[in-house]
Amino acid sequence: MSIQPPPPGSYPSMEPPPPGNYPSMAPAPWETSAIQGPPPSTVVNAFKLILVQVALSLVNIVVTLLTVDSIKEQVRTASPTLDQSMVDTAAGLAIGVAVVFGIIGIGVWILLAFTVRAGKNWARIVTFVFAGLGLLSGLASFARPSSVFSHLLLLVAVAIDIALIVLLTRGPSVEFFRRKP
Repeated sequence: MSIQPPPPGSYPSMEPPPPGNYPSMAPAPWETSAIQGPPPSTVVNAFKLILVQVALSLVNIVVTLLTVDSIKEQVRTASPTLDQSMVDTAAGLAIGVAVVFGIIGIGVWILLAFTVRAGKNWARIVTFVFAGLGLLSGLASFARPSSVFSHLLLLVAVAIDIALIVLLTRGPSVEFFRRKP
């Protein structure tokens, strides 16, 4: 038994569509781009506060470099048995570490600022972690003796950390990061 094609004219004839006019397939659900407007004011304000945090970090680096004698005195007070060359080495090492970590921190904060503004939820989470760590270390640093200017900078940085956490957990911010792919 062989299969025969249908006789001509048994099916209604249908002209194929002209080339290029085929309907497109709907995108897969995971490929659809969310309709996203500009970031809400809470996210824009968080972006600005992160940039203020960057500026404070720059000021902190400059203050560290300008207070070398004070750092040497603190090393001398903490370890009176060290000779002058050891004090100089310890102070230089402390200043070098502070500057390197300050520059790395500035780079991370700048990256976070722009990715938070772009609506990346991972950046929001990392900002929470950094702000939380900054808050804890800032509060612990108030127990250390330091200049009034340093304590004032620290107070501003702690206030910014609190404001960042509050701004990025507000309703408009949460919705913005939820809609963003």
